[in-house]
Amino acid sequence: MPTSQIVIEADADCRLMPDDYVRTHLGPASQRIVAAIVRAILPPSLRFSFDIESELVDFVDRYVGYLPRSMALVLPIGMRLIDEGARLRHGRPMSALSATEARRYLEALSNTSIYTLREAVKGIRGLAMFGLYAHPALQKHIGYEPDPWIRMKVAERVVRFGLRVPDLKEIAATPGGPEGVAIRGDFREELRPDGRPVDYREAFTRASDKEKADAREVIEGLKRRIAKERSEPAASP
Repeated sequence: MPTSQIVIEADADCRLMPDDYVRTHLGPASQRIVAAIVRAILPPSLRFSFDIESELVDFVDRYVGYLPRSMALVLPIGMRLIDEGARLRHGRPMSALSATEARRYLEALSNTSIYTLREAVKGIRGLAMFGLYAHPALQKHIGYEPDPWIRMKVAERVVRFGLRVPDLKEIAATPGGPEGVAIRGDFREELRPDGRPVDYREAFTRASDKEKADAREVIEGLKRRIAKERSEPAASP
C-alpha cells in the first residue's frame, strides 16, 4: 500500500446501506457501469476497509427507485451510451477500463459538446459522489457532521406539515434516524407509512396550538444543542 494512502475504516454500524439491501432497480449491466463510475470517482489517496463500491451501487439503485418513471427508463440508456462510447477511445467499454482510464474518459465526456452525454455523465457521477459523501465513515474522516442541522430541519418540516409531535420528538431524539431519513431517501416512507400521500395542509389545520408550541419547543432545543456542539472544541482523536 502506498505510504500516502489513507485507510477509511468503519464498523458494522457505520454503513450507508443495510447489509441485506436487495437491488431491484438497476439491471446487471447498469450495475457494472455504476460500479465503474464509482471506481473512477474514488480518490486514489483513500483506501476503504469495507466494500465501498458495493455500498455506492446499492445507494444509486435505491435512489433510482425515487426517480420519475420516465427518467428511470431513460437512465439505463444513458449509462449504456457512456459505457459503449469508451470503445471509440479505448477499444473496450468503460466498465472494462481501469479506474484511472475511466476517470480520464469521464472527464473528457464532462466537457463534450454533446449535451445529452455531458449531462448524463454529470448526473450519474454526481449521484455516486452524493452517496460517497453521505457515507458516515467518510463524513467522520473529513469532520463533516450534518446530523444536528438535519435534525433541526426535519423538525421544522414536521411543524410546517403538521405531523404529530410524538413523531417529532422521536425524530429529534433518535441517533442516526433523521439523517438517514433525510440523506438516504427514507423520508417519503416516513411521511407515507400506508403508501398514500399525506395531505399536509389538512394535517396542519388539525394540529392544536399546544402541539405546535410543543413542536417549536423541540426545535428550540435542537437549536441550542447545535449551538453548544459548535461551540465545544472537537475531541482529540
